Amino acid sequence: MSEKKYREETGKFLTEGVRLCEEAGRAGRVDEAYFTAEAIEKYGERLRKILETANTVREVSQEVIEKISDTKNPQGIVCVCKKLDNCDYLDKINSNGKYIVMAGVSDPGNAGTIIRTADALGVSGVIMTEDCVDIYSPKTVRATMGSIFHIPIVQIGDDEELLKFLKRSGIKSYAATLSDDSSDISKVKFENGSAVLIGNEANGLSGFLSENSDFRIKINMKGEAESLNAASAAAIITYCLMR
Repeated sequence: MSEKKYREETGKFLTEGVRLCEEAGRAGRVDEAYFTAEAIEKYGERLRKILETANTVREVSQEVIEKISDTKNPQGIVCVCKKLDNCDYLDKINSNGKYIVMAGVSDPGNAGTIIRTADALGVSGVIMTEDCVDIYSPKTVRATMGSIFHIPIVQIGDDEELLKFLKRSGIKSYAATLSDDSSDISKVKFENGSAVLIGNEANGLSGFLSENSDFRIKINMKGEAESLNAASAAAIITYCLMR
C-alpha cells in the first residue's frame, strides 16, 4: 500500500501514528486498522476511538508494524484509508473562493506543508495539476498533519486544462513568477474568486502558465537569498491571499 500503483489499484492509502489516524477516523476514511498491544497500553482511549471507526481491526506484532510502517519509530498504529473523492470536489470550486494551486510541485514535504498551511489559513481549497507529487504518498500525508482530511483538494489535468477550468469557474489566476512585469504581492488586493499558482521547486511555473495567467505576482526580497523554497513561498503567498 506504500507503492503508488497499489494505491491506484485499490483506491486506498496508509496513515500511521495516533494523530493522523485520529483525523482519518473523524473523517470516516478508515477501512482497516492494525495495532499492537503496546500501543493500546500506551495510548488507551485515543487508540480505542480510532479502532471503533474501522471496518476491520487486527492486533499485530511490533515486527509487522515495522514492516508496513514508513517511519523509523512507528507508534504501533497503521490505518488503511479510503482515498478522498478529489475529482468529485470540482463542484466545490466556485467563483467566490480563494485557492492555492500547485502546478508541478514535486517534493512530498513541500506539497504536504502547502496543504497544511492552506488549511490553517482558511483557504477554500487546494488544486493540483497531474504532474504534482502523489498526495497519498506516506511522506506527503504525514506532512499535511491531518489537513488532507480537512480541506478540499482537487486534482486536475495539465496546465491548459487548469487555466480553462479556472476561467470557466469565474476565478482569476495569479502566477507566482519572477517576471519583469510581476507585481509585488504585498500590494496586490485579492478579491473573492482568486487562485494563486505555485510552480515546481526547481523550475517554477511553466512558460504557458506564466504567460497565460490573468496576473503575475512575486515576493520582493530584501536580503541576499535568491529564492525561497516552495513551501516557504506558499506560506507568505497564502497569508497575503487571505489577509
